[in-house]
Amino acid sequence: MAEDFIKGGRLDVSAVFAAYRHLPAIVAVGQEPAIYTFEEIARRTQWLYRRFDQLGIAPGSRVAVYMLNSPLHFLIFFLSWIRHDLFVPLNVHAPLEEALRESSPDAVIGPDWLGDRISLEGAPRFIPVDTLFQDMRMEKACGFDFPEVDLDRECSLVFTSGSTGRPKGVVHTVGNHVYSAAGVISFFGLTPDDRWLVSLPIHHVGGLSIFARTFLSGGAAVFLPTRQAVDQALVEKKASFISVVPTQLIRFMVSPGIPEALSHVRGILLGGSPVPGWVIDKALDLSLPIIPSYGSTESCSLVTAVAPGSDRAAYRTAGKLLPHRKLSTGEDGRIRLGGKTRFAYYLEDETPIFPFESGWFATSDLGKADADGNWRILGRADDVFISGGENINPFEIERHLMAIDGIDAAVVVPAPHPEFGHVPWAFVSSPLVPDPADIASELRKTLPGFKVPKRILFMNPADTASGIKTDRAFLKQKALQMAGGKL
Repeated sequence: MAEDFIKGGRLDVSAVFAAYRHLPAIVAVGQEPAIYTFEEIARRTQWLYRRFDQLGIAPGSRVAVYMLNSPLHFLIFFLSWIRHDLFVPLNVHAPLEEALRESSPDAVIGPDWLGDRISLEGAPRFIPVDTLFQDMRMEKACGFDFPEVDLDRECSLVFTSGSTGRPKGVVHTVGNHVYSAAGVISFFGLTPDDRWLVSLPIHHVGGLSIFARTFLSGGAAVFLPTRQAVDQALVEKKASFISVVPTQLIRFMVSPGIPEALSHVRGILLGGSPVPGWVIDKALDLSLPIIPSYGSTESCSLVTAVAPGSDRAAYRTAGKLLPHRKLSTGEDGRIRLGGKTRFAYYLEDETPIFPFESGWFATSDLGKADADGNWRILGRADDVFISGGENINPFEIERHLMAIDGIDAAVVVPAPHPEFGHVPWAFVSSPLVPDPADIASELRKTLPGFKVPKRILFMNPADTASGIKTDRAFLKQKALQMAGGKL
């Protein structure tokens, strides 16, 4: 159990390495070396510790990594636990200048070409990734002489997706990551035999959290040369767990050979956005071990998940609360987060913001637990709008849209209207490109007329934020411009 390595508010990382020393910790498909054992991870971390000193990076620095998913991310992340640095995984798909301005790192690690782009006066120090392990000498023995790590130590700065507005910087502690992992390990029964495919970007907490889960359970994180290599990795049974968003699962279910391969993994963690009902049904019919869930950057990834072996009805919910988390619902229906995984604070313009009340963080998500203890997410409070005196909850309409076969994503936003103030418009994604009139007709069977979107439009790739979540803020602005109105 992961909790066995925790003593008096500290994590005994040396005991973790000693327990799993000869087991694979990282599998880097198509790279050299292809496998890093726990002992090799320890050696490389010790080398990096000395290397950072040589480079003049003082302990307690804010260290950013600007590159695609790589084993180096996890090494620098773990090093932040030891050195008391603040690890910042940057989104390589975001404008570099914006990423640096938001995160204000002391040093940036990345490929050689990046140096020319950040060599401006006042820019953070740039460290080419190729120089980090230059002339590295691997001693035959490793003493695992790491100090115990204080769980209250701040160790990461991760930005929210920005799908509903400006991304927020979220600071987590070592304890947030450790207890988040401990809950997942306990809930799903992770063992040293498990391998978790790194299929989500590490600049999102869902990707970053994989390290702590595998590290504390003795398992391995599997890295791929490209995100497009996921299909082949699944066919070759490289992993027992995979984290995906609904659109990825939909693609997997229609790709030759992938459904059969997925039926042999232990778990397919679903998150990031609501899952269409027809997708849940199809996945279960294919005997895929899907795990719908609910989580957030502020909760250090997962909060709830559907327990394997649950009855079919449970898969239409976000599942039950995992260990070390707390959830409640405020009088306004908003979900409140608490427990050991709740983040430390927001960092906005270098100012710490502590948005807590009696230890609780009030999210913008609406939800409640049902009689069986499964949590149901009912949308976002800040997305509800009024149309002709009626409250419109976009999530309700989106849920009905995604119950229509072939619609894999839907976003409902308010558009200005001269008579009703606002009316709902829908942006949908579907490979079938059905007639909007047919979609509206189907909705009228289950929704009152005022909730049926007045326009139904089709999304394109530009409507997603960082490739994971639909950019709701962008679509709101798009609807406003198309309607030719002003709020």
